[in-house]
Amino acid sequence: MFHGTLQYGYQLLDEVPMIYLITSSAWTLYERNNREVSQNGRLLATFLFCYNALLTLALLTTEQDTSFHKG
Repeated sequence: MFHGTLQYGYQLLDEVPMIYLITSSAWTLYERNNREVSQNGRLLATFLFCYNALLTLALLTTEQDTSFHKG
């Protein structure tokens, strides 16, 4: 939808899932060789979840033309 309309809401629907995919892939690669869930893996999962939640909240609540969206 974003590429057809170039609307900001659809841009977020295009970009935010890519961020989720990257962070979940990072956790998967970290935990790939561990047979047991480690304390570090739990901390990383918690950090990545909080990062995703805060980034999504920030993207949804800030104006599109701010420096946050440009950098």
